[in-house]
Parts: sequence; C-alpha cells; structure tokens
Amino acid sequence: MAGLSIRQIAVEIGSSKATVQRDSVHVRKQWRTEYVDDADHYIRHDLKRVDTALTAIWPDVKRGDLPAVDRMVKLLDQRAKYLGLYSPTKVQGEFNVTYLNQVRDEDAVIAEYSEIIDEAAERILNPGGDSAAGMETETLALGSRQD
Repeated sequence: MAGLSIRQIAVEIGSSKATVQRDSVHVRKQWRTEYVDDADHYIRHDLKRVDTALTAIWPDVKRGDLPAVDRMVKLLDQRAKYLGLYSPTKVQGEFNVTYLNQVRDEDAVIAEYSEIIDEAAERILNPGGDSAAGMETETLALGSRQD
C-alpha cells in the first residue's frame, strides 16, 4: 500500500480515514522510537570499541610513537563525532532525498488531517448537508440576537 493516500488505504482495508490516520501516526512514533533506541545502542557499542582501542595503544602513545599518536587522534575524532561534539555537517545524496520524502509524507498527513477537520467542522456546523445554507443560518442566528 506504499504510495497510497490515507483515504485510499481506508477504502482498501475497509476502515475509516480517522482510524487509518491514527494507526499511521502510532506506527511512525513507534518506528522513530525503535530507530533511536537502535542507533543509541550501536553508538554506545562503538564508543566502547573506541575506548578499548585507545586503551590498547596508550602505552605506545606515552612513548611518543608517532603512528600511535596519529591513531589516537583519529580515534578521538571518531569519538567526538559519535558524541555530536562537532557542528552538524551537510550530508549530500540519498539522505536529503529520504528527508525530503519524509517531509512530503508528513505534509500529506497534515493535508489529510485538514480534510478530516474540515469535514467534521462542516458536519457540526451543518448537520443537514448544505454547508452554505448552514453558514447563513448560523450567521442569521448570531446577527438576530439583541443583548
């Protein structure tokens, strides 16, 4: 069902748009949480590897072994990147496309929400069905009050 709108998915599975929307929001939140947890786990694991490597080369660094010092600088640089100590760098390629697609997907979700809200407001303001007549009636009722 990739690429289908919320409305199309609702029709396809025989459910309401609101249910599909609510479920998709829940799934996205769950995915983001799992993704962040997984990324955090891998970062912690890699930081331990960096620390282990630094410990292993430390005696050589203390003796002034230049290749070991160079390796230490690279390991410290990697640690700083994992910890986010550098300012963000511009990433090109697929990431940008993926990010843009995610933004477009979220814009589509917002548009679907707007449709749902507009439809609900129309039903509330005009239970009879004709939105223009309902608005006139409401306006006349408000305009005729004298306080």
